[in-house]
Amino acid sequence: MQDQLTRRQLLKTGGVAATTPAFFGPFASDDDEQRDNSLEYDGDYPVPPDHITVRDDLDDLREYQPAFSYEHMTIAERQEAQAKARGLYGWIAESDEHDVTAYYYWFRHQTQHSAFAYVGLDWGPDEHYLDHEPTIVFVRDDDDTVDTIVTTGGHHYGLWIDGEWGPMSEHYVSDRETHVNLMVIRPWNHYMEAPTTNGEFIEDFRGSFGSFREIRTDWYDEGRFKTTNHRAIEDPFVFWDEDRHHWWDDGTCDAWAARNIWIRLGLSEGTSRARLRFEER
Repeated sequence: MQDQLTRRQLLKTGGVAATTPAFFGPFASDDDEQRDNSLEYDGDYPVPPDHITVRDDLDDLREYQPAFSYEHMTIAERQEAQAKARGLYGWIAESDEHDVTAYYYWFRHQTQHSAFAYVGLDWGPDEHYLDHEPTIVFVRDDDDTVDTIVTTGGHHYGLWIDGEWGPMSEHYVSDRETHVNLMVIRPWNHYMEAPTTNGEFIEDFRGSFGSFREIRTDWYDEGRFKTTNHRAIEDPFVFWDEDRHHWWDDGTCDAWAARNIWIRLGLSEGTSRARLRFEER
């Protein structure tokens, strides 16, 4: 589906999103307190800033989608992880203010454990029922090559990957490596750079690949973004400019726990704290 909307058109036509609430999960806060003063709202839904034009053509999204690596898992672990994958949903942000285009994806999983699991306060895998993890692929406008990837490298803190030197592979576009290969770290579902370029696409094992715009308001309504910063959802260029280094809404319990417990103490397998830009916020 080829579609294109500016922020003002999106305000007129209504947005789109959804999720289940999770008190300690990446997604609990008062709706009014969560509103970002730098964004406009269509009722309860934030919309991208004026410099962004929205697209969601699925063929274009396939060209830059991440590939997911499960090679480090046993056969049983791999089967369980892929069985709990629910789908990959993306959208495209073009900007009048930048010379890159952002291909923004959310990988939806059935379960995730919280940072509080390490101090005995996690209530089991269903606490983060239908978890979702972000990946943004920034593509140069002049030659359509991948410049930078920003993904969740540890409890929604950003991991920056170089598009030239990272684990990239060729598939949907001939003679161009457009797919970053991400190693899925269970049970938290964040990523490390894969050691090989043999990752799989979501449609290889689940078949659910779609537009984030079509499920966007549902995810907001269901509380999936309860503790996620609205600007981080609606404006991927805050990560390109490095104005933000994580997806949490500032001041939430999850942001504090991720920074002060999960990452700082190195309490799980995954990206080293030296790779995560979490000191600034």
